[in-house]
Amino acid sequence: MISTARRVWTSPISLVVAGLLCLPPMAEASSLLKVGDSGAVGNIYNWNFNALTDVAPGAQVGYSFTAFEDVTIDAIKHRIELRDAGVGEQVTVAIHADSAGTPGAVLASRTYAPSSTATIETNPLSNAVNLTAGSVYHVTLTNATVNGTGTIRMFHNGPDHPVRTYDNRLDPAGSVIVNTGGGWVSQNHDPYFSLSNGGVGVAGPGAPITTQLLNSTFTSDSRFGQNLLGQTFTISDGEIPVGTQFEVSSIDLTLRPTGAPPPTLFVRLRSVDEQTILATAQIDTATLANAANEVTLTFDTTALLDQGTQYLITTDYNGVDTGSTPGGVFIRGQIINGGVEGARSNYGGVDLGAAVRSTDNWATVGTFGNNTFDLEFGLNGVVVPEPGSVGLIGLGLLLMISRRGSS
Repeated sequence: MISTARRVWTSPISLVVAGLLCLPPMAEASSLLKVGDSGAVGNIYNWNFNALTDVAPGAQVGYSFTAFEDVTIDAIKHRIELRDAGVGEQVTVAIHADSAGTPGAVLASRTYAPSSTATIETNPLSNAVNLTAGSVYHVTLTNATVNGTGTIRMFHNGPDHPVRTYDNRLDPAGSVIVNTGGGWVSQNHDPYFSLSNGGVGVAGPGAPITTQLLNSTFTSDSRFGQNLLGQTFTISDGEIPVGTQFEVSSIDLTLRPTGAPPPTLFVRLRSVDEQTILATAQIDTATLANAANEVTLTFDTTALLDQGTQYLITTDYNGVDTGSTPGGVFIRGQIINGGVEGARSNYGGVDLGAAVRSTDNWATVGTFGNNTFDLEFGLNGVVVPEPGSVGLIGLGLLLMISRRGSS
C-alpha cells in the first residue's frame, strides 16, 4: 500500500549502519524511510476529497486508521451528504475497536438525519473515547434508513497513499472500507476526516487535506510588488528517523506558466534565515506545458537537511522584475480544509510548514494569506546518519576488527 510516489531502496550496508547507530527502535520502525533508503519527503501527495462512495439503505461504508498517540476524542468530522432525499433518512456514525482488521466492538456512536448538501459535518459521539497509541480503529457510516430510499454519500480521497497528513507518517491500516453485505473490504482509498475533543482538533489521527489545482493564489509572480512564492518545511520523524539527515539531490513540483514569465525559474533551498542558499535548481519556463505538468529539477549541489529543522524553498527569476506586466508560474498546492483543523495552531500541534511569499526578491519573508495551504513538492534524496554518528560507526568497526584480531 505504499505510494508509488515514494520509491524506497535499502542497501545491505544500511542495515549494518542502523545496527551500529543503535537508533531507537520505535523511531526507526515508525518512520517511512530508514538510514540508507532513497526516496522522497515533503508534501508530495495529490489529495482530493471529491472521490465518493454511495451507501444504499442498509449498506455500510467507513475508514480505518492507526492512532500513533494516546488521545481522547468526542467528535468525528468528515464530509457526507444525503444524495437522494426521501422520507426518514438516517445515518449512524460509529467508532469501533479493531477485530482482526475489521470493525469490532462499538466504542461510541451517533444516529442523526444527514444534510442534503455536501457539507463537512462534525458528529458529536455518545461518549468520549480514549484512543491507545499503536492501536487500529474503524469509523463506520451505516445508512440506517428504514422507510425511505435515500442514498448516503461519503466523500474521501481517491488515490492510495496511506500516510496521515499530520506528519506524513505511514499508516498501513489507513483506507476506506465498504460492506455491501459480504463483509468489510478495503477500497485502497484515503479517508478524509479529522477528530476533535472539546471542539479542538486532536494531535495525530486524521486526513483533512484537499488539493486545489493551480489556483491563481498559488502564482509565483515575477512582479516584485506582488509575490514570489515559497514554502517553509520541516522533515518530520514520520518520514525519517530522529537523529538522521536527508541528502537532497532534486525537487519535484507541478508547474505551468501563466502570462509572460521570464525565461528562467529558479528554485532554491535555503536555511531558515532566508539568505543562506543551500542549493539551486532551475528550469526554462518555455519548456513548461500549458497544462499542469510535474517536473523534476536537479539541484546544482546536494544539501544535507537535518530531521526536525525548518528550511525554506523559494522561487525567483534571478532578479528579473517585469514591473506591471503579469507573468510567472503556477505551483500546485494543498488546502487544509476549514473548521477545527483549518487553523494550524489548532490542528494537532506539528507545524510541518506553510506557503510563504516575498515582495522584495527574498530579502524578507512574509505570510501568504492565512497560511492554510502548502505547496505540493517532493524532495528526492537518501537518508544518512548525522556526522557524529559516522564517528560512532567507525568506532564500532574498529571494535569489531579489534575483537576479531584478539580472538
